[in-house]
Amino acid sequence: MFEVIVGIIERVALATADNVDFFEGRLADTYKTGEEGRDAIHLYPFITQKTNFGASADLSIGFWRTDSPRNGNDDRRKIVASMDVLSDLFLDALEDEADVEFVSVPKKEPQYQSLSASYSGYFVTIQLNVMKPCV
Repeated sequence: MFEVIVGIIERVALATADNVDFFEGRLADTYKTGEEGRDAIHLYPFITQKTNFGASADLSIGFWRTDSPRNGNDDRRKIVASMDVLSDLFLDALEDEADVEFVSVPKKEPQYQSLSASYSGYFVTIQLNVMKPCV
């Protein structure tokens, strides 16, 4: 089910906006981002539990845009607000996926100058049921 879950998240992430890159894995892998003008949706390592229908997954997803210590509060607020909108678009599209059911209401937390003060954005946690594919 790992590949199914990652595949769904990646497909939805890349369809959310034209200027988005998708990353998965450890926190250090986020440092691959940073291309100016491109946002990042990062799926962190997650926990799954096998169920009769497929799997239940506890996901943590970061929505990041490059930031700079030279940015002021107004600039940073705009970055965080943009990532709030991006995360909402992503969650709306994910909820429309036929093989996905939200078990919990997504929890969202703004992030300021995270990852060595290089990124700001939003961090989302959610629990999903994902149906196993028919073979």
